[in-house]
Amino acid sequence: MNVLNAKPNIVHNFLVDLEKNRKLKVIITQNIDNLHQLAGSKNVLEIHGSMYQNYCMNCHKKYDIEFIFNSKDIPLCICGHLIRPNVLLYGERLPECFNTAIDWITKAETLIVAGTSLTV
Repeated sequence: MNVLNAKPNIVHNFLVDLEKNRKLKVIITQNIDNLHQLAGSKNVLEIHGSMYQNYCMNCHKKYDIEFIFNSKDIPLCICGHLIRPNVLLYGERLPECFNTAIDWITKAETLIVAGTSLTV
């Protein structure tokens, strides 16, 4: 889950170009790696969350990704409780942005599905 060294590829960059040329309105992704934003995409719905957003399970203090992966042990908040990534885990409810994604999909003139086996 350590995505600190992941870099956008040619496809991420192509999608940025499409967005800049107003050919792409939104990216809906299940990826948790933030690569679309790192490439420069502005309108991204991360329906499974992001490893770049982390929070204390007790007091909800926010922590960045560097804090998580630079911790020597299990990352703990200053209040002493566990910090978890803001990602969707099996059995958890889908976030509100899922409904927004459905709205975008139902209104789309063209839909590009890429990088998935569509098996889950």
